[in-house]
Amino acid sequence: MVISLAKREEEVHIQARKAPVRLPRNNEALRILQQMRDEAHRFAQHYHHTLRRRRTLEEETREGRRPPPRRRR
Repeated sequence: MVISLAKREEEVHIQARKAPVRLPRNNEALRILQQMRDEAHRFAQHYHHTLRRRRTLEEETREGRRPPPRRRR
């Protein structure tokens, strides 16, 4: 089963239902879903920044603006 959490209204969308579920703001289940969403977003952003940093370093090395990285032994 797939569920999603709409960010603005914090509605829970469930695959098997047509209408979203609205939980009270202080509901513990809603808090857990929010924490899971926020952690997944944090992880994705960190990975994106890592890839972008790596791509930038490779481009700068190719263009001669940086020496090639030293290999560790």
